Amino acid sequence: MQKTLLVPLDGSEESEASLPLATMLAQERGLSITLARVTEYPQFGGGTWPEEALSYETYEQVIAAELDDANSYLSGVRQQLSETGVCVQTIVRQGSPSVALLDLADELSAAAIVIASHGHGGFKRFVLGSVAMQLVSHTTVPVFLVRATTSEHHHAPSLSRLLVPLDGSVLAERALDVAREIAPAGSTLVLVRVVPWPQSFVVEGDAERVRDAEATANGVNVAASYLNHVAAPLREAGISVETQAIVSETKVAVSRHLAVAAAAWNVDAVVMSTHGRGGVTGWLLGSVAGEVVRNVDRPVLLVSARALAARTTGQLRVDDVMTKDVLLLQQDESLLVALRKLVRRRASGAPVLDSDGRLVGVISQRDVMSWHERAVEQLADQSVPDPDEYLRRLQTEQVRTVMTTSPTSIPESASLGVALALLRERGIHRLPVTRDGRVVGILTGSDILLAMLAQIETAHESHRGEELQPPAEQLVSVIGSD
Repeated sequence: MQKTLLVPLDGSEESEASLPLATMLAQERGLSITLARVTEYPQFGGGTWPEEALSYETYEQVIAAELDDANSYLSGVRQQLSETGVCVQTIVRQGSPSVALLDLADELSAAAIVIASHGHGGFKRFVLGSVAMQLVSHTTVPVFLVRATTSEHHHAPSLSRLLVPLDGSVLAERALDVAREIAPAGSTLVLVRVVPWPQSFVVEGDAERVRDAEATANGVNVAASYLNHVAAPLREAGISVETQAIVSETKVAVSRHLAVAAAAWNVDAVVMSTHGRGGVTGWLLGSVAGEVVRNVDRPVLLVSARALAARTTGQLRVDDVMTKDVLLLQQDESLLVALRKLVRRRASGAPVLDSDGRLVGVISQRDVMSWHERAVEQLADQSVPDPDEYLRRLQTEQVRTVMTTSPTSIPESASLGVALALLRERGIHRLPVTRDGRVVGILTGSDILLAMLAQIETAHESHRGEELQPPAEQLVSVIGSD
């Protein structure tokens, strides 16, 4: 299936500012485009008095009219894009814009979301306020925010020069991977690090200003060394890289400095993580990312920590993280024996095999509880309940009659991204892992979370070991020897 770009529109010309960039990305990457419009449910209450409220018939008519209008609008936009050679589909949804689009991005397995930075009507708050950051924070794909303009102010899209703000953290640097993927051959990455203005030392007169200047110079040198350290492997790979360290007086001014740098270095877009931490500044949090979107007059590609984690899991295989010491049950053993094994292993479920060792089912807590409820109801119907009957049933009931048949499994060579999609789509909590039809392990959500945490911690520790420190002579000059 062809990967798609999700492009939300609200019916306004300003919201269509995202289309040129989306079209360029689709053409260069062989992607399709999915145009989406979300219509919110109308309010029943129409005024102060009860008789002013919408009737059910009127309510249905309003919904139908909005759906017709949305479909007609998207069809018109699709027609405008017909000459681009890009495959375009349209989807209309109802409900909360943020929730509907997050669901749609998951359903489509979208490569990215490309959306204008503001629009009209129901979408106005969607990209300007907290709902916008919910979209960025909760989706597992990058989000391109394009400054909303009318057609006469549109600029030709390009990704030849990309600015990547860094704060010294591993997560912030992961945005470089995304920047390299979207940048065409021969493009340039501009790496920027913002240096905080140092706190004044408690000394008198001109000495305070001198030492502030020394500390600032030292901070700039450390930042420049860090940027060169990050740029070195990129340059070795043949990528054009430029670097700049910027001094900022306050955290509030960081986004303004990045906006000035974007203009001064004539970049086409900004690519940044929305959850960078650590290092010297640790300023590239969600609030700074939101400010950058408002201050920078060119597209901003935001890559959330959630999206980065999803990319990390996509690089792993199932056999890298699965539990290999797995409890296996036989379909002809009694439910009592199976329960004892589950309790002994503190397992909430297990794969079930036939006599040839082939996977034929899965038994879970839900299966056991369903059996329990049926057994209790049947015993309650007896005129004189036998207190030993429940135990006898446990001893005689076979696992095959309780388990869920036709289980969903996954080969050990599959990617973790595929496994995640299966768990989400099927609404299950575990996946038997197979090799040549034989069960060799089991994969649960806990296995995936532990693997993600291990990768992040390993990268963090490695990064800390390489963290640059000022030369000793600079430390002496800043702190003073008296």
